[in-house]
Amino acid sequence: MEFWKRVFRLGVPLAGLLGARAAAQTVIVAGLPVQMPQQTTVKPEPSYGTASESIYNVNAFSFDTTDSTASSTIAPGGARYVAAGSSEWGASLTLPSGTLITAIEIQGCDLSATGQLLVALTRQTIVGGSEMLQGLGLLQTGTTETPGCGTFTQSITPVTVDNSDAGYFIDLQQGGDLSGNVRFQAVRLRYKLQVSPPPVQATFGDVPTTSPQFKFVEALAAAGITAGCGGGNYCPNDPITRGQMAVFLASALGLHWPN
Repeated sequence: MEFWKRVFRLGVPLAGLLGARAAAQTVIVAGLPVQMPQQTTVKPEPSYGTASESIYNVNAFSFDTTDSTASSTIAPGGARYVAAGSSEWGASLTLPSGTLITAIEIQGCDLSATGQLLVALTRQTIVGGSEMLQGLGLLQTGTTETPGCGTFTQSITPVTVDNSDAGYFIDLQQGGDLSGNVRFQAVRLRYKLQVSPPPVQATFGDVPTTSPQFKFVEALAAAGITAGCGGGNYCPNDPITRGQMAVFLASALGLHWPN
């Protein structure tokens, strides 16, 4: 817990704070050790539009313990927990730049009056030549009560993903109880998509920076979806043909790429 108190200040040096992730984990199933595969990359579900909230799901089997000697166990319902050793877990996070993360969820059980589940969304950066960690959001089930089994949700200050100069991961701690009363099945992030901020100068002469459509037209142009109507203009009030609609939709959705 003291680790995250330091991380959530403004960022602390990375070196020496986290152990190496194990390449593969040994878990116990029906009393027998089973070697689990290496962590796999989790892809966000397809999502379009900026109004609806989407879910990024990371199953418990995508997590590695930070201690390669830790013994992890699978409960009858498919949840995981550490039975011996360090009870800290980590999983990579792969979301597109511009994604707005709004909440953290954990699906699991806290049946302990002394233990808890703690999930932290964390950013990795290099600042002034030093590796840094910064906490972006935190969810705790609490050590003073036993909320039981279910899905626990914590809204956070919205975080915009920027993959150009940062990495992101999920850190999970199963604190205070290694008996199996504290265990988890999945961690989820709730997120929305965003339209990118507009540039300082307008691309098209007939869509100035003062236009209500400026931000959205600039996003289409930057994404290669439109090149305007010619002569440096966009012609925002002109009707669109079915042919132009096909160009817009195919370019926006990346259609069609044969396998």
